[in-house]
Amino acid sequence: MSWNDLRFFLELERSNTLSAAARQLDVEHTTVSRRIRALERTIGSSLFTRIGGSYALTEVGEQLLPVAIEMERAYASIERREAVPASGVGGLVRIGCTEGYGATVLPHHLVRLQSDWPNIRVDLLIMPRMTQVQRNEIDFLITIDRPTRGPYTVVKLSNYTLHLYASEQYLANRSAIREIADLAGHRLINYVDYISVAKDLPLFHDKDVSIDRGIHSTSLLAQCQTVIAGGGVAILPRFIAKDSPTLRAILPEAIRMTRTYWLVAQDSTKDVPRMRLVSDFLRRAARLERL
Repeated sequence: MSWNDLRFFLELERSNTLSAAARQLDVEHTTVSRRIRALERTIGSSLFTRIGGSYALTEVGEQLLPVAIEMERAYASIERREAVPASGVGGLVRIGCTEGYGATVLPHHLVRLQSDWPNIRVDLLIMPRMTQVQRNEIDFLITIDRPTRGPYTVVKLSNYTLHLYASEQYLANRSAIREIADLAGHRLINYVDYISVAKDLPLFHDKDVSIDRGIHSTSLLAQCQTVIAGGGVAILPRFIAKDSPTLRAILPEAIRMTRTYWLVAQDSTKDVPRMRLVSDFLRRAARLERL
């Protein structure tokens, strides 16, 4: 089994479409398709089913996924050791990041970064604005709002999935929710609408359903804790909600959103050794996560 073929398998699973996987791998979509077919011939079974334009794992694909992820982790570990000598690069790197990714996903990767390159110092700024990149207040920005112009290098880190969640305690005291119309009268935990946190926020909108206003917050983690406490329902990233055993997804097939994390850096820093090292590290770290 070729690691190169497994790379294509992992990227298609994460990107869901041939064209998106091809962009991430910097190849033609036909190359992705050819590599997947080669891997399926080696294994002797289909790995994906096609639903519209999207690709979903078959049962065999689900069984292969953890094996492929472990191989990716091992390969990344070797790649890190060979990339730059530990003593060869150092200095301060300032990473601005959205709260969900910065507070729950990134910290353990940054610990590994400093373990591998002890001379790298990191400042992690949660919830920075785009102006901070422009003013040289940060070196990297991880955001869901992709800049459309400016002197930036922008690369995709990862897609992530969101659903509507409520706590078991909250659901136990209310009538069953079997369709979207049943959400009428429930309390919606949401962002504060007069304070702009990001342009592409995942929000629940349905003009045919009247949902009561619950507690609103600029903090995603505060929203999550409010839902856990039984305060209502909220749109939450799956990678955050899955860590709470009391949260349940509501109508997960009908209410499903996808957003993308982007890595933004100034063009002027791309050849600075520590910036290039950290950029490559952040991209590899994102590939190891299944959001």
